[in-house]
Amino acid sequence: MNFMRLRNLCIVLLFLLPVAVSAQTADEILAKIIAARGGRDKLRAVRSERISGTISFGDVSGPFVVELKRPLKMHMQLTVQNQTMVRVYDGQSGWANNPLPEN
Repeated sequence: MNFMRLRNLCIVLLFLLPVAVSAQTADEILAKIIAARGGRDKLRAVRSERISGTISFGDVSGPFVVELKRPLKMHMQLTVQNQTMVRVYDGQSGWANNPLPEN
């Protein structure tokens, strides 16, 4: 009977071991992400970024483009149902053109 208890305990510990080993803190995960992208210096050296794709609002979808430039500059364009929304921020002030109906 003791052998069976010991065996069951060993099996349970073997299943729990990967969970204990793989537990990571948020700081460790962020450090790995930063390292995979070349380190902090490389990330800080990036001056601009362009993100594009398709956005969906229920049954309605359309293309979007967001362009970011340091320091704090942004241009966003989104087209849905042949209507184009634009938002711009130059680091100090911004404007928007939103022809889409609000609900």
